[in-house]
Amino acid sequence: MLKWFMKRKLKAFGDAFDYDTSYMQELVDVDPAAGVAVSRLSAVASYRADAPAAAWFAGKLVAGMSEDCGPCVQLGVRMAERSGVSASDLRAIISGDIARMTAEASLGYRFAKALLARSEELDDLREEIVTRWGRKALGAIAIGIVTTRTFPALKYALGHGQTCQSVEIGGDMIAPNKLAPKETAYA
Repeated sequence: MLKWFMKRKLKAFGDAFDYDTSYMQELVDVDPAAGVAVSRLSAVASYRADAPAAAWFAGKLVAGMSEDCGPCVQLGVRMAERSGVSASDLRAIISGDIARMTAEASLGYRFAKALLARSEELDDLREEIVTRWGRKALGAIAIGIVTTRTFPALKYALGHGQTCQSVEIGGDMIAPNKLAPKETAYA
């Protein structure tokens, strides 16, 4: 009964976001307790607190792209669209065009990039987030980045990873920053 319920929820999620949940369905078949554990991680991954949507999703999308999981990045874009993040911000985030991002998206993007690179800019960006939105927002953005990186690793470990080639945003296909020329503009 538990497997049936969990797989039904996974199918509904997959249908809602046009996302392949077969890796999770297989995990639930083998070990429902593992499925429950991952569902708890999903709940943690959705914690946004006081973080603005554009900043929070920018951090999560950078994390997804850093792990080279195309379906995960596409899922993040769809979730961001439903949360009201503009298509122009999403295009800029995916293509790495900082100049075209809103201030909120830019700060989340630059923070995630600095965090993943362990850049010397990290301390200043962290302080800017705290000054603008508070420590709760910083925590939410950090949790979003960390948890987002977990799902691609899980998918690749289970044999379901797919490289990130392009992402659909508002009907346009955009090459992720890892594939696009450095800091390019999009058409």
